[in-house]
Amino acid sequence: MAAPWRGSGMLAILFGTYACGSGSPAEPRTAGDDSSTSEAQRAADASDVSSASEAETDADATAVSLASEAGTDADGSEASSALGGAGDAGAEPDASGSACSDFANAYCQRYQACDLLAFALGFGDAKLCVTRMSPPCENQFGAPGGTLTVSALEACTRATAAESCAAFLSGDKPPECSWNGTEEAGAPCAYNLQCAEGFCFVPANTFCGTCRAPLQPGAPCDPNARQCANGLVCGKLVCAANGAPCPGATQWQCTGADGGVGDPCPNWAACAWPLVCDGTHCIQPPGLGALCDPTGQCDDTHGLYCAASPDGGGRTCDQATYVPAGMPCDLTASSPLLCSASAVCTSFTGTPSPVGTCGPAAADGQSCADALCVRPSICANKVCLAPGPAASCQ
Repeated sequence: MAAPWRGSGMLAILFGTYACGSGSPAEPRTAGDDSSTSEAQRAADASDVSSASEAETDADATAVSLASEAGTDADGSEASSALGGAGDAGAEPDASGSACSDFANAYCQRYQACDLLAFALGFGDAKLCVTRMSPPCENQFGAPGGTLTVSALEACTRATAAESCAAFLSGDKPPECSWNGTEEAGAPCAYNLQCAEGFCFVPANTFCGTCRAPLQPGAPCDPNARQCANGLVCGKLVCAANGAPCPGATQWQCTGADGGVGDPCPNWAACAWPLVCDGTHCIQPPGLGALCDPTGQCDDTHGLYCAASPDGGGRTCDQATYVPAGMPCDLTASSPLLCSASAVCTSFTGTPSPVGTCGPAAADGQSCADALCVRPSICANKVCLAPGPAASCQ
C-alpha cells in the first residue's frame, strides 16, 4: 500500500517533483510523485528524529518513525509533484490563489479519506493541510519551461477529487495532472511541468533536480528520491548481482504498486491498495481488534494502530487518539495517544520517546535536529527548508 506519507517520502498529488529526503513515502501523496514510500521503508530509513531515542522498542520505534515520516515530504516529493500541468503559453497566474486553494482542498480531502492515520500524523486537520499545500502550487505558475494555467489546474483539481484511493495512494497521477513543459533533458528544474519529457529527476534532500526521462520498470532507483515513471514506485528489492531476491548485496528497482495477496514485498510500496506488507508478503491489513505485527501494521486507512495489549499478550489493532503539541503521548498504551500535525512524542529531555509529551513541529527555518518539519518542507542540514519558486533552481 503506497501511501503518501510512506512514499518519499510521502506517500501524492501536489505538483512538482519535490523529493523528500526523509525517505520513502513520508507521507502523503500531494501533488507530488513520490507518494509511494512504504511504512516499513519509512521505519528502515528513519530520520534523525526517530533514531534519537535509544529507549524505544522495535514496535514503538516504528511508531515514532511513522510520525517522523508523516511530517516530512513526504513529503517533499509527496507534497509537490502530483501536479505538473501545462496549458496555453503566457496564461495569467493564479493571482488570487483561489485555484491553488481549491486544488489543495481536493488533495487534502482525498488524503484524509484514504489514509486517516497518515493524515492525522502529518497534518492533524484540513486547515493546516491546505495552508501548507497551497504555496507549492502557486510557485509553479510562471516556472521556467512551464505553461501552467488556471483552467489546467482546475481540470486537475476535478480529477483529483474524483480519484479512487487505490490510484491516489499509488502515486499514479491522473492524465489531467500530467503535462509536459519545454525544458529539454539536462536543464535544471523543480517541477515535472517544466520538462519536455514531463519528468524532473530530483535527488533526495533537495528540491532541485534535472529534466530527464523517468526510470522504467526494473531500473535501479533510490527509495528516498522521486525517480520512477508515473504509476511506478521504488519498491522492489533485488540482488545487485543478478536481479533476483537474495540475502546478499541488494538494490532497489522501480516496479508497479500492484502486488496481490501472497506476492513478495520488501515494503508497502509494492503492494496494491489496500494491501500492506508484513515484511515478506502482501497481506490484507488487520482490522480493529485483530492481532498485528508492528512490521505490517494495521489498516491505517481507518486510523488503526498496532497497540500494546493491556494483558501483556500480542499486540492488537486499536483506534488511535491523536493529540496536539503540548499534550501527553503514549505509543505503548493499549489505547495509544499519538501526536498529530507532525508533532513528536518526546521525553523530558526533549528527545523522541514512546512515552512523554508531544513536542511541536519545527517551523520553516528552525532546527529539525529533534523535531519534524511540516510537509512539504524538508529537513536539510538540520534546518526545515520550504520549497521555493522554480527559478531558485536555475
